Amino acid sequence: MCRLISVLCMLVLAAVPAAGQFTSPTVFAIRVATGNNSVTLRNYNPATQTFGNDLFVPNTDTNALTIGNTISSEGQLTVSPNGQFLGFVGYRTGMSGDGTDRVVARYEVTTGTLNTATAMPNAQAYTTSSIRTAVWNDSGTQFWSGGNGSSTTGGTRTGAFQSTSGSIQVSATVVNTRVVGIFNGQLYTSTGSGATNGLNTVGTGLPTTSGNSTVRIADSTMTGSGSSSPYGFAISPNGLSLYMADDRSIANGGGIQKWSRTDTSSAFTLATTFGTGTGSTTGARGLAVDFSSADPTVYAVTAESSANRIVSFIDNGGVASSFTVLDIAGTGTIYRGIAFSSVPEPGTVLGFSLGVFGLVRVIRRRGRAGSRSAAGPRP
Repeated sequence: MCRLISVLCMLVLAAVPAAGQFTSPTVFAIRVATGNNSVTLRNYNPATQTFGNDLFVPNTDTNALTIGNTISSEGQLTVSPNGQFLGFVGYRTGMSGDGTDRVVARYEVTTGTLNTATAMPNAQAYTTSSIRTAVWNDSGTQFWSGGNGSSTTGGTRTGAFQSTSGSIQVSATVVNTRVVGIFNGQLYTSTGSGATNGLNTVGTGLPTTSGNSTVRIADSTMTGSGSSSPYGFAISPNGLSLYMADDRSIANGGGIQKWSRTDTSSAFTLATTFGTGTGSTTGARGLAVDFSSADPTVYAVTAESSANRIVSFIDNGGVASSFTVLDIAGTGTIYRGIAFSSVPEPGTVLGFSLGVFGLVRVIRRRGRAGSRSAAGPRP
């Protein structure tokens, strides 16, 4: 019994969050230094409306990851479906044309652990061009990436955690992709390329072999004027609503688009387009949505070339509440991607701990009762 109690107490200690861990819903954003391509992962707590301590990603050693500061399509941020793993990509050193490895970072939200060991050789993936995004599965063991390249090196690829070679091109339908994401068990990618411009499914479910088709389900060319330019996106848990960022000017149809459909087997149609704040004329690239309420909260990174913003608003049935500017990129920096992680609430940990202590008390009581029975009645 003593051994069992010890084990249960150890479980309690393991369940209590340590410093630097995130145990409540959090918004994360990528910020790039325009001088040296270094990367900062920022975090914002919607409940307290405050930013926490920044995580500075190494940019000079064997674990380095850098993001090109002049290529606006790079630096997108994603989250695994269960909210546990953030994914972002870059280069071991320098920028896209430098012949360096393409690095796939995995940040574990509940432990605060960053791993940048996973990489794809330049000759294998997005050769001399841009890698833009990657998303992890719920176990953090497999990633899917997006970027630009040749018929064999570009498009949507997949690989294993901490692998440094052997990634697979899962679809050659389009080799110039932007943001990848997993929603409701399906892999998606956005692209501004030709007949697939918009949002697309990639294969069925989460493909890990080559030869899969990329199929458009939201046609961005039907919106606004000029060349449509879709980036970050989020799909509701019921699969019927889609939010997608477009970096065209507001006048040309850019901003934050809301799409809808009647069933999950049909294509999306544009319902409305939100701007990016009062008086703003620019669109957006990074996008994340908190679907926990009936009226979703939308977070976006705007598309200005400098001093761009992180903004948020509540979608009240197709009408945006007042836009809130959460932050503006300072001199020498630019914001890129954004993600929302709905990690376990602190109450979950507390409830688990109380349940374990309650079980310990029951075990002790039964142990004492058993001892009395074995000893017989008192004289």
